Amino acid sequence: MIRQARARQRRRRRRTAAVVAAVILTGARVWLAIARPGGAKPGYRPWEGPVPSVDAAAFAGHGELAFVSRGTLWVLDSRTRTLRRVAASGMAPVNPAFSPDGRWLAFLGTSTNRPAGTASFALWIASGDGRGAHQIRGLPTAGLAGWSPDRDILAVTTRATVRLVWPSGKVRTLVSAADLESAAWSPGGSAIAVATATTSGSTLASYPLAGGHSTVWVKLSARGGVPGGANYIIDPAGWWPHRGIGFWALANGESINADQDPFYVIPAPGAHPRLLGNTLHGNTLDQVAVAATGWLALVAETPGSGLGRVIWQNRRIKVCGPATATCTAVPSPPSTVTLDPAWTPDGTRLAFVRAPSQASPAFQQHAVTAWYNAHQLWVDNPATRSTRKLDASGATVPAWSTNGQSLLYIARDGIWLLPRLTRRPVRIATPLFPPGNWPTYYGQVDWTPQFAWWSG
Repeated sequence: MIRQARARQRRRRRRTAAVVAAVILTGARVWLAIARPGGAKPGYRPWEGPVPSVDAAAFAGHGELAFVSRGTLWVLDSRTRTLRRVAASGMAPVNPAFSPDGRWLAFLGTSTNRPAGTASFALWIASGDGRGAHQIRGLPTAGLAGWSPDRDILAVTTRATVRLVWPSGKVRTLVSAADLESAAWSPGGSAIAVATATTSGSTLASYPLAGGHSTVWVKLSARGGVPGGANYIIDPAGWWPHRGIGFWALANGESINADQDPFYVIPAPGAHPRLLGNTLHGNTLDQVAVAATGWLALVAETPGSGLGRVIWQNRRIKVCGPATATCTAVPSPPSTVTLDPAWTPDGTRLAFVRAPSQASPAFQQHAVTAWYNAHQLWVDNPATRSTRKLDASGATVPAWSTNGQSLLYIARDGIWLLPRLTRRPVRIATPLFPPGNWPTYYGQVDWTPQFAWWSG
């Protein structure tokens, strides 16, 4: 069973490695288009490889944008209107993540000369503007658990540890376990929730950063699993104010987990986990969104034919209020699916994507491209039960600015900005992937590991 869990982890890493391999093989060249007189800063050494096209003038005043373009990580700084390549010698970058104050940028890098399917991820940290990138030495294959919500400390997972990493390079082991699944920060950053597994079951516990005893939230038996199912391998999705910890309960078979996984929320240690619905597993697909006010949105699978792993079939966003046990579906016409929920920071509005439902499970590149191009971006107000369509055709994975006035999203292999909801969108950066080669799994494209936005 544990071997199956490890196999699932390897499958996720292989999918990321496939993205890296695809972008490394391209030899296409794209020319620099920084929209301000003078281009880059004086003294910036030119990069001889492909350079993305950016609109720095349109991005002015919107913070910092890190994005991976065909295997190279770039940072667009809106204050200086400068595009900078993040130098990571011999590494292909994925999963950029800004610290809460925007001072630091973390990302994972994999060696460009390793055989396919054997990727090993190293942790890198740079300044928020992309300068001074350096590898954190002494870590085995790493995964990002994320920055602390209130300080410049990064949590990473290895095969058997959760470690705290400072930008200076200091590393401290917080948790050691034989079989460790993943981890999530507490809302205030004082503790980390960690899931561990054995052949007999899984345990979700929280560990204070200051030291001391851990607190067990829930244990799932391999014999009984969660109520209503036999899944027992815990994978935390997040730890949220007014909600507690959300987690997927996974089975011991990759094929089962690929189709659907029950998603639970446990409000406090020892409480009864509450099943909210079945979703595709993994944070990179934007299946779950929780606001600071406790409102939760979930891309739940609806009963229907076909494989559950096909992204354009049988999916509806459900919205769950913080003070009620019921969840209601976001309005959507027949023959559509709703995806990619994203709350405003104040939790009053929900951005989401509406897309056509398709019966075919085939996911050739032309079909995937056409389907994503047909996406529409909407905003829902749960309090008034009103929705409105925005001028953002082809949008996916929307992200709100800190002030809730702007939206960033991906469309047509580029990153776009709606500076105000009533304004027209502008393309900020392109391309992300090689031409006609979006990495896809049953229509699923892991867009979120391609970019990070710090809006100030």
